[in-house]
Amino acid sequence: MEQVNPLAQQVAAQEREIQRLRQKLKEAETIIEFQKKSRNSWG
Repeated sequence: MEQVNPLAQQVAAQEREIQRLRQKLKEAETIIEFQKKSRNSWG
């Protein structure tokens, strides 16, 4: 049986985490932009 490289597993897990955090960042940036636009329209 082929031995799994523990570093490869760690890299894969970190890449998934990066993708998850990038998505959260994108959502946060969208909210911030919306809030900026809303604040500007209030005067």
